Amino acid sequence: MVSPPISVGSNPDEVAVTRDGGRVYVNNHLSNDVSVIDTATGLVTTIGVGERPSGVAIAPDGDRVYVTNSRSDTVSVIDTKSGLVTPIPVGDIPGGVAVSLDGLRVYVANSGSNTVSVIDTTNNAVIAIDVGDRPDQVAVTSDGSRVYVTNADSGTVSRIDIASKVVTPIRVGDRPFGVAVARMIVASMWPISVPTPCRRLIPRVTPSLISLSGTVQPG
Repeated sequence: MVSPPISVGSNPDEVAVTRDGGRVYVNNHLSNDVSVIDTATGLVTTIGVGERPSGVAIAPDGDRVYVTNSRSDTVSVIDTKSGLVTPIPVGDIPGGVAVSLDGLRVYVANSGSNTVSVIDTTNNAVIAIDVGDRPDQVAVTSDGSRVYVTNADSGTVSRIDIASKVVTPIRVGDRPFGVAVARMIVASMWPISVPTPCRRLIPRVTPSLISLSGTVQPG
């Protein structure tokens, strides 16, 4: 059964759900806010963030929500209890964001500066790590020891060893974007010709599977 649609802000983009399923957070790219949906009642509240919110991630304990603002070059940290919003400057055009399972680090892919910002959540201090060209999405291993970043213009995934800050590029398909950690699954995109009167180029998506040792096999 499909429930009735829920009205949110302008041009909703990414969405994240709390672990208990009680709240849904939706980035509204053009209205520069986040809609918070109470899943029990369907009620929606709105929280203002920076310009052009792009990525959203929730801390494991649900106490904070992290929103990347691609035009403000900031991350908005939303305190879910008080509603207070704290902006943190990061790199240029931040997009994908991920939180470590212990909640102590937040990783942000900055596509305009080819870096990943690492936020220490205990004091909001930020360091930058260089990766490939136009980093898009980011994922963290369950033990927090490694971070994987897709680099859309490099055709690579950057594997970051958190302890040493050593970055290892792994070649995958063209224009990788989404990434998830299990065995590492990376979605890549490439255009194929289609025999239509317009001769359009239609993007197709293929996954690459990366072992933790760095071996890649097509999906």
